[in-house]
Amino acid sequence: MMKTAAHEQHLCQALSPDEHQQLTGLLRRLAEQQGLTPGVHPGYRSLRTDRPARNR
Repeated sequence: MMKTAAHEQHLCQALSPDEHQQLTGLLRRLAEQQGLTPGVHPGYRSLRTDRPARNR
């Protein structure tokens, strides 16, 4: 499985460092405007904490 940093590097390889920084900043602003918590996938919002996690 590809790790997050390696995945991001692979995905953004066509961007210059300045473009990558700009993209990251824009995405962060969009996430803030949408009320997303940094580092938390939106799908985890609906998980209930009162039941045990399912085995994968």
